[in-house]
Amino acid sequence: MESEIEEEFVVQSQLAKMLGVSSSTVAKWSRDGVCGFPAPLRIGPNTQMAVKRWRKSDIRAWIRNQEGVRNVDFITKADKQS
Repeated sequence: MESEIEEEFVVQSQLAKMLGVSSSTVAKWSRDGVCGFPAPLRIGPNTQMAVKRWRKSDIRAWIRNQEGVRNVDFITKADKQS
C-alpha cells in the first residue's frame, strides 16, 4: 500500500501571524527572497487567478536555518489558535 503524505499549506495572513510580522512584510520577504525566504506556490489555472500558498514544511526549514533560531514550536502554537 502506498503511503500518502499530506502537505499542510498556509496563506499569507496566516503566515504573517505565525511569524509575528505584518502581511506586507511576508509579501516583501517573498518578493525579494530575503535570507532565502521560501517562495509561495501559485495554485490555479493561470497567474492572474492563482492563489499563493506556502508549505509549512518550507517555512519550518527556513526558520531552522536562521541564525540563532532553534525552536519552531511557535508555529504549532499559532496553528492551534487560528
